[in-house]
Amino acid sequence: MAKKFNVDIVTAQGRFWQGESDMVIMVTVEGEMAIMAGHIPVVSALLPSALRIRDEDGKFMVISIGGGFAEMTGQKATFLLRSAEWPQYIDVARAEAAKKRAEKRLADKTSGITDEKRAQAAKQRAVSRLRIAQQEEKE
Repeated sequence: MAKKFNVDIVTAQGRFWQGESDMVIMVTVEGEMAIMAGHIPVVSALLPSALRIRDEDGKFMVISIGGGFAEMTGQKATFLLRSAEWPQYIDVARAEAAKKRAEKRLADKTSGITDEKRAQAAKQRAVSRLRIAQQEEKE
């Protein structure tokens, strides 16, 4: 079995999850990245996406994240996230409503650039949550 490293996932509400893994796969602003024990130090911005953590049975736990930052120091990965939730707890109706609100704001051409960027980010978070919830339903 591969070497393990500590993983710490934190949101503004507090620690979401802490444990050990031999691999974490995340979606950064530069693309998908996998990290393992001994990885070179890295700090990266994360997109709203699925954070996948391999457990001791070789299966991946999936966490829906709303973006944030990751820091890997070789033997510890820390994730500072806007939000995090287990797929089975995603409120699909709420995510659908958020997506529709964001699409409506994007269609309104009278809004400013700041509002447009916020609407795009909200839509991206909602789409990510919906995609992760749908994958959970299939499994």
